[in-house]
Amino acid sequence: MKVDEYAYWQQRPGHERIAAVSEITSEAYGLKALRSGVPRHQRTLVHLKR
Repeated sequence: MKVDEYAYWQQRPGHERIAAVSEITSEAYGLKALRSGVPRHQRTLVHLKR
C-alpha cells in the first residue's frame, strides 16, 4: 500500500504536493491549539558553573 501511495504522490504535480503538505501542517497546528488547555510538565533549566 505504501508503494502505491508513493507512486501516486510522485505522479502529482509539485504544486499539489506542496498544497497537501501545507494542509497537513495546518491541521497539525490546529490539533496542537486544541490541546493548549491541557496542563503540561514544567521544565526547569539550571546552568551550573564548574
